[in-house]
Amino acid sequence: MPTLPSVARLEVQIAWLLVGLGLIGLVISQIDRDGIRYIRSAYQDAIARVEEHPEVIAALGGPIEARWWRDLDIAIDGRERRFQMHVAIEGSRSDGELTIRAHRRRHSRATPWQLDRLSVRPRGGGPPIEIVAISSSRE
Repeated sequence: MPTLPSVARLEVQIAWLLVGLGLIGLVISQIDRDGIRYIRSAYQDAIARVEEHPEVIAALGGPIEARWWRDLDIAIDGRERRFQMHVAIEGSRSDGELTIRAHRRRHSRATPWQLDRLSVRPRGGGPPIEIVAISSSRE
């Protein structure tokens, strides 16, 4: 049976573990609140542009539909938020991959996301279809 000092030490270690887990949860919730949930407007804008873009429709066939996203990268750098994601898209004849890259200032939630890059790479190769391409020092 453990002695009283070792039980007290175990309780202190458990308390520190719970504090650490709480802090990790707080950090994750902050990233989610400021990141993933708020990229929805940029994602929806990008999908709407792709669905209407004549070159994408010509390459993949219409209608264009987004399937799933992968490789979501969110960067928080001082006062700016940036993200990049890849989305599988599909048309009536072929499919491809959409790349979305955007940024916005951190303390201005009313400010919309600015699309820095929006391009579609059709399956089977060939050059990407550039819908939005802004050269930037961030790249």
